[in-house]
Amino acid sequence: MDMVIIVEIVVGLLVLAGAVRFAMRDARQRRSASLQQQSEPEHTPEVQERGSESEAEPHPSEVADRT
Repeated sequence: MDMVIIVEIVVGLLVLAGAVRFAMRDARQRRSASLQQQSEPEHTPEVQERGSESEAEPHPSEVADRT
């Protein structure tokens, strides 16, 4: 085989591997963002009411009273 063809194949494989890696990372970030958006509405009203996310978390005594 000609050396130029071998170099072209190697470069093509590297570009393909980079594209696959980018696509996988992008998909993971989108999935993570989607999961974050789905969990936010649950806490948003209490966060706005109480002023901070840490104060919106239920106190252990509140959780015990629910059961």
